[in-house]
Amino acid sequence: LQSIFLIQSGGLQMRDYELDINPASICTRLISIREQIAEEFANDLGVLAHTMGQHTMDSYYDLMEDIGLQKTKDRNNNGRRLPPHNLVFLGYALDPIDGFTPSPLRQHNFDLAVLLATQESIHRLLNKHCNDNDPHRQYLLDFYVERLESHFTGTQRYGRADDFLEELLFGPPRQVSVVQGEGTTVVVDPVRVAEWILQERREVALEWQSACKNIPSKDHIQIKRLQLDRLMQSYNSNT
Repeated sequence: LQSIFLIQSGGLQMRDYELDINPASICTRLISIREQIAEEFANDLGVLAHTMGQHTMDSYYDLMEDIGLQKTKDRNNNGRRLPPHNLVFLGYALDPIDGFTPSPLRQHNFDLAVLLATQESIHRLLNKHCNDNDPHRQYLLDFYVERLESHFTGTQRYGRADDFLEELLFGPPRQVSVVQGEGTTVVVDPVRVAEWILQERREVALEWQSACKNIPSKDHIQIKRLQLDRLMQSYNSNT
């Protein structure tokens, strides 16, 4: 139903006026924006799945090869050591022919998607091995809990997912007890844990990418049908 709003002004020189609000028109614009964001997410999650994980590990092994004998020493250094990902594509439209610019918050949305996908992959790995006496799971659980507030909670800096992975990659190996009371310990390599997270994150990103692709073609079809029915009803009533 169409609504009419009275816009009142407190100034003496400003006139009051009425503004017609058509909810169907607002719905159309919301759907259009939602479809654009979904298309961007589908594209960017594909980059996350197919490129970023491999880039992280390649950069790490290249750095370890350059460091050589100083590997253990560099593992305990602070500060960002791996090169940043190439995210220039976030500033360009998916299809330059259509003339549409990227959504204003695309870069922020992408950073949030990377963070949430990383956290989801950690949760899935912890849940998969919840009944196992796996030392790698215990190491990941402790490492994740220690950084839950600083990396995954609240409004903070960008690139927290990369910070988490880099801290994990450069963390020192740790001895973890396999069975309590028997004195059996296993040395856990953080690099192996990071590789598990990246492999699981790839699956998460592909799963979310599929869901985003379904938004324009499946999730919105019923709403568009209702819009068309309303439009036809309005046209018939006017004629």
